Amino acid sequence: MKLKLFLFAPFALLMLTTNTLAESIQNEDKINKCNQLIKDDKSEEALRLALRLISQEKSNREAMLCEARAQSAMGQYRDSISTLNSALSLAKQPLDRMVTLTMLGNSYKNLEMYTEAKTQYESILSLAQTHKNMGFQRIAHSLIGSIDYLKNEYDSALKSYLASLKYAANDNERADIYSRISEIYKSTKNLDSSIEYQIKALIATAHYGDLEKQAEAGLTLGRLYAEAKQYKQAEQALNNVLNLSIDNEGPYFTVISYMEIIKVKLATNDNLEARKLIEKAKKVNQELGDIKLNKDIIELENKITP
Repeated sequence: MKLKLFLFAPFALLMLTTNTLAESIQNEDKINKCNQLIKDDKSEEALRLALRLISQEKSNREAMLCEARAQSAMGQYRDSISTLNSALSLAKQPLDRMVTLTMLGNSYKNLEMYTEAKTQYESILSLAQTHKNMGFQRIAHSLIGSIDYLKNEYDSALKSYLASLKYAANDNERADIYSRISEIYKSTKNLDSSIEYQIKALIATAHYGDLEKQAEAGLTLGRLYAEAKQYKQAEQALNNVLNLSIDNEGPYFTVISYMEIIKVKLATNDNLEARKLIEKAKKVNQELGDIKLNKDIIELENKITP
């Protein structure tokens, strides 16, 4: 009898461990499905799945996070705040708390409750500093800077983004911060500094090879030069984007580039060249079939004097 009990005990433990592991894997698969539904713009379906998982296990924190993501995707930010506070009470590990606090702050931010949002972001920063998490220190500083920027507190925003820059681990992260610093300087009418940081953003973007972000960074730089009435530099920057778009068969950015160059031509009273570029933009957009761009092209064409 003792031998049977002895043999049964490890067998039962093995079965219990196996079942627990299987349930964990099954739950993870369902959470992944829930998050994927949100990415696929099926937020209502994701919400139903999350609620079903929570009904099966009240303390399913990952399901709560997916529920909150679905709620936010549908603009239900107050509901997401309630959900995230529940999830936060279950988050014991510092990383889990920082992720949840980030989502919570973003929901407050979307409701324009900036004081509450900043409080969450400052809590992230405190946790990240305590646990020496450099990645979340960068994120927290940037998020705090974004709130200060929205409140037109540009000096504080600049200070936060410069602090964030110290923790940037790659060119992708640096490019994002440089572009935000450029925006701050633009808002304060310091176009020289805005251009300086946008150049840094463009160079950093070129290093990690995202062609769409390169095009966007180049267009922003061209517009800044144009705003500063540095038309030669503006045209050069915009032509670089045009060539990049043509070389990589990107019709959308090709049309946008033509339109921005046309604006420069109009600013310098080169109506003849502007009209030639209008025809090129029309030809590319005819293949692209973008209705909004077509309206924008016509609007630009109407500004060209005979």
